[in-house]
Amino acid sequence: MPESRPPVIFHPFVVAFFPLLSLYLHNAGKLYFSEVVPPLLLALLLSAAFWWITTRLLKDVQKAAIVTTAFFALFFTYGHLLPLLERSLRGLWPALTLDSTGALALLLGCLVGFWLLLIWLLVRAVLNFRVINQFLNGFAIALIIILAYRFGAFVRYREMLWRQADAVAAYEPVTAVGNVSVRPDIYYIVVDGYGRADVLLDLYDLDTTDFLGFLRERGFYTARQSNANYNITLLSLASTLNFDYLDPVAAQLDPDSTNPLPVFNLIQHNRLMQYFQAQGYTVVNFATGYTATELAIADVKRGPTSSLSAFENALINTTPLRLFLSRKQFDSHRDKILYTLEHLPDATQIEGPVFVFAHIVAPHPPFVLAADGTALYPDMGFVIDDGDALTHRLSREAYLRGYREQAQFMSRSLEQALSQILAQSSSPPIIILQGDHGPGAYLDWESLENSNVRERLGILNAYYFPDQEYSALYPTISPVNSFRVVLNQYFGAAYPLLEDRNYFALMAQPYRFMEVTQQVLVP
Repeated sequence: MPESRPPVIFHPFVVAFFPLLSLYLHNAGKLYFSEVVPPLLLALLLSAAFWWITTRLLKDVQKAAIVTTAFFALFFTYGHLLPLLERSLRGLWPALTLDSTGALALLLGCLVGFWLLLIWLLVRAVLNFRVINQFLNGFAIALIIILAYRFGAFVRYREMLWRQADAVAAYEPVTAVGNVSVRPDIYYIVVDGYGRADVLLDLYDLDTTDFLGFLRERGFYTARQSNANYNITLLSLASTLNFDYLDPVAAQLDPDSTNPLPVFNLIQHNRLMQYFQAQGYTVVNFATGYTATELAIADVKRGPTSSLSAFENALINTTPLRLFLSRKQFDSHRDKILYTLEHLPDATQIEGPVFVFAHIVAPHPPFVLAADGTALYPDMGFVIDDGDALTHRLSREAYLRGYREQAQFMSRSLEQALSQILAQSSSPPIIILQGDHGPGAYLDWESLENSNVRERLGILNAYYFPDQEYSALYPTISPVNSFRVVLNQYFGAAYPLLEDRNYFALMAQPYRFMEVTQQVLVP
């Protein structure tokens, strides 16, 4: 009887690409699909190579297919099993934490042991492997159907979100004010989480007197009583770059919506930079690893030649690679910070006026730089969390210490960068140096009452104007008015200054703005 044809097997490839596409769909609206393509192609290539190697070793293509599928299934479920391991062993091993090397290594050892046991059983077993592979093919088809359903739902959801985003992003464009004869370079430098001097001194024992003195000596105006308008980066930057409050956004959304696209869209296509591009400005943007502030609208994009994207970091954290690549993740994050600080003055060499938008994710956690610039490696997995999302894994004392060190480094580095910008500029620029919000050692994402709003909303806010004319500025000016002043004073606009208001939002309800203006004014 002639031997039957070898079965068609495709489940190893499906199990290799399903987790990547699933992760992308789970983060709908927060990632570009282009970020997914390189790891997706790599996963398919590795799956084929692994299957080929195991076939040569086991001398059986069907057994090798099962081994390959088992390997990638265990590989991509690793990060999801960590919380289960922590809960299971917490009573026996109180010191065990989800990010500890011990937990990561223990889980990896268990999975490797299980996989090797499976190989041993397959080598010794006498089974109908054709039937097993047919079953796994059926399972793969089910995964494909799930992906197709989720993708269809995602497309419909994304279209709805973008329509929603377009609707709420309908701020009027900047009114044309005719030709502007003098077009100074503009630097908008956002130092993520850099708090206000009095708050840092009170809560962090961090004295920034020398840094503020440097700014004053160089001609900056420092708004010593400034507070952020919002406590979340996306909200804060969307408001500042469109120089208006986000009430129109919240009014058109379900109060419990967590849709990031309206504010994401407001940052990516903000009316401020659209106006300056129309005026002949070159928009320069720096890599952050934070998709929302890596601008599609930018004319010039700068960053380290090799760094990890937001998707790659999220993917690493779901696999055993986090045990081996966490230092690489911290290095990549640190490189973006250092690159931006070093290359900010390069914009002075670009012909014509420039608008530089630099979002530097520091002194915000993770704390990867000591005060003297020494590289630090936190004893935890790589995340860009803040508040109690971080302090449940990092003690408050460690947060205060890490923040203090990184803020000291940032202060000295900013002094160097600002000095070079002022020295190398052919004509005096406009510089706005601003925190998007304050630090978060005392921030509870689930409770306004348990959060210190002065800590979270008090910010560094400093201005350098070419003519040193600061009569329109005042100690409590908030970011929503920053570019209203600039447009009025240097581009002939006539925007009224808005009342400075401050809002707190919970992470689970980002569009339920709770006004805390009076609370932040209380010493």
